[in-house]
Amino acid sequence: MIKRIHLWLAGLLVVQIVAGVLVFWPRRTAAGNGQPLLPALSAETVTELTVEDTAGASVRLAQVDGAWVLPDVGDYPANITTVDNALKLLADLTTGRVVARTEASHRQLQVAEDNFVRRVDLKTAEGAYTLFVGSSPSYGLTHVRVAGQTEVYAASQINSWDLPTQPDGWVNTVYLSVPEDTLRRVTVENANGAFTLESGQSEDEEGEAATTWTLADLAEDEEMSASAVLTLVNQATSVNMTTPLGREEQEEYGLAEPRATVTLEGNDGETITLLVGALDATTNTAVVKASNSPFYVRVASYYLDKLVDFTRDSLLQTAETEAETGAEE
Repeated sequence: MIKRIHLWLAGLLVVQIVAGVLVFWPRRTAAGNGQPLLPALSAETVTELTVEDTAGASVRLAQVDGAWVLPDVGDYPANITTVDNALKLLADLTTGRVVARTEASHRQLQVAEDNFVRRVDLKTAEGAYTLFVGSSPSYGLTHVRVAGQTEVYAASQINSWDLPTQPDGWVNTVYLSVPEDTLRRVTVENANGAFTLESGQSEDEEGEAATTWTLADLAEDEEMSASAVLTLVNQATSVNMTTPLGREEQEEYGLAEPRATVTLEGNDGETITLLVGALDATTNTAVVKASNSPFYVRVASYYLDKLVDFTRDSLLQTAETEAETGAEE
């Protein structure tokens, strides 16, 4: 009797598995490759795009004077390649592979109103669209559903990674980049003092011209650590951000009394000043403002530690730095 019950339960399990496969297995529509999932949508007609997740993160992009920007952070310029790629992927979605046709399946496939991986809101001159991007059942496939429709489709053209919910996913994260060979002087001031490095020219091992840096007040009995100086110059001339903040200064940025001030003097007489504000221990970032940009941004602290913490002695050759240099060689 018990054996018969076990056989009956096993048969019931097989039926349930088969039913699940039949319900959720992607099926091509009668139209073969299907019709556009978002009819009349093209990358050229979209004027605003908002992407959010269920954790509360969201980012909004809009066209302003023909350029894509992030309006919530002072119209920070968006990376046009990233925006164009996302809009093309959205416009290319089709109804070719139906996964489910019932509202009950939406939460399981993460395309429900209150359970999704991404919610995408699009505005065009002709109207608005809302698309839910859900779970990925296998590599190269993602569940998608248009708001107001019950059908869920398996899309091979797009996944959630193509639709970031943080501003840094839509912008060029290079905030400051100044070629060293365009500078004649770099001055850094922090709590340990002010230090000036002056550029010069030399030849590398292949006979090519190379920029060299010298500590301005180096004494005759002192030897500079070339590697330490180069590290400092690299941090002073190249800054990558984590988040754009906008155009308005806030008191909590700590820029009224910056922890470090960098002055880059160009060969052409132009000067760029970089201010490093207070450390945010929660995000381990600091606000940075460059004089050649109208925007304030957050930068990871490890990109700024040399500017904030270094001392004059750290730029000099010591027994310890000699050992480190020898180990590197």
